[in-house]
Amino acid sequence: MQEGEINVTLETLFEILRMEKKRNELQQLSNGFLAEVRTYLEHKEGMTGQGTDSERQLENVHKILEELFNVRERKLLELARSKGPNIEGLTEAEKFFYTSLIETLAKFRETLNSEIRPGAVKEEKPIGAQAEAIPACITGKLKVSFLCPVPRFVGKQLEVYGPFNTGEETELPEEIAELLIQRGRANKIN
Repeated sequence: MQEGEINVTLETLFEILRMEKKRNELQQLSNGFLAEVRTYLEHKEGMTGQGTDSERQLENVHKILEELFNVRERKLLELARSKGPNIEGLTEAEKFFYTSLIETLAKFRETLNSEIRPGAVKEEKPIGAQAEAIPACITGKLKVSFLCPVPRFVGKQLEVYGPFNTGEETELPEEIAELLIQRGRANKIN
């Protein structure tokens, strides 16, 4: 395989999916796999409307990719639950997801263990407080105070925040905090 060569086709994606479903362990993907898929999709999208089979192929590619990512996600969840040490062959996004899962599961187990210890005071935490344990993709965080009730919502990386009550304070990823401030739902706390 030469540098820059695109090796993704409908057939190769189908074969990758077939192997992923057939084997219990995660199949190794090349470092540039997602970039190759993106280039392939851009090429196919550029061909739509030209009277070719490209629209149907593009639809099939999206279905294959969705199923492939679902299978890999399930395997990553199982790997995180068993704390499997081998994370070779994961894309960068999958490595981030895996480490986030490990941290979140550890925090969850720690919370459960602390609640079952004799004499432990059970502290009910709203989901928003638990969301702080989920690592944010954005490195900067802002502390905000809510001006009105805000229902539960999902961030860009599918992390769950809220619900928040008026006057409640929490740290949120900068991008989310700025959006809430812009919309008049929160104030920045210094």
